Amino acid sequence: FPVTIPGPDYYSERGILWRNNFRYLTQSSSGNIVANYIYKDDMMDENRYSLAANDTTNITDNLQFSGTYNKVSDQDFLTDFSNENNAVAANTAILPRQGQLTYSTPHWNMMAQVSGYQVVNPELYLDNTPYEEMPQVVLDGQYPYLFDPFSFSSQISFTNFMKSIVSDSPTPVQGDRYTLEPQISLPMEKPYGYITPAVTVNMADYELTNTQANDLPDDSLTRAIPMFDVDSGLFFDRDMSAFGNTYKQTLEPRLFHLIS
Repeated sequence: FPVTIPGPDYYSERGILWRNNFRYLTQSSSGNIVANYIYKDDMMDENRYSLAANDTTNITDNLQFSGTYNKVSDQDFLTDFSNENNAVAANTAILPRQGQLTYSTPHWNMMAQVSGYQVVNPELYLDNTPYEEMPQVVLDGQYPYLFDPFSFSSQISFTNFMKSIVSDSPTPVQGDRYTLEPQISLPMEKPYGYITPAVTVNMADYELTNTQANDLPDDSLTRAIPMFDVDSGLFFDRDMSAFGNTYKQTLEPRLFHLIS
């Protein structure tokens, strides 16, 4: 569990900024926490800080958690304490926060996550801020050669979109999205290449709120888009030698065509 303290950094008009970086690695988890803190900023007469943490944990062989959390005490922190090492951070408009669970089986993968953010750019208007996903759930199924020679796959998802309400700004549209995307494909593979035609239907349903305040005519929107695509490719390889060493040179051209 190494702990790095690269600071402190002294700012003549503000005081001492303490920096800390804590990293950890176990048999099932890894991550790090970066914290910066200044006690009683001389110019603002208040404590200020930033925190960035991320973690990846294997709960079981099939279940994994990953998370990211970022927070600053105020919108000006990154700008006030930027230097050549975090100039990119000083130009950051939002700080992401996300927690995700993934579960895998031989045929199905499940992902459930919540994601949000902290706005650190005071000039970022409500219309430009991204939506929070509270939550998003995705099921992805793969059944190769289920109806031999055809393969079947399907993706099902649910997402609840939320956006913070800010005074003196229009009430944002919010709501739920449901999607279903079944696909039947015909994989044809040879040692020298492959061609896979597939038929997919992309279906989605939106159940929205606050539509009238944003001049939208409907609270419910539905779409269904049939698609046909062909994915194909060829494999070329040869042995070659150069500078006394042997190599294998490969060329893999690919052609993909989609009609919807």
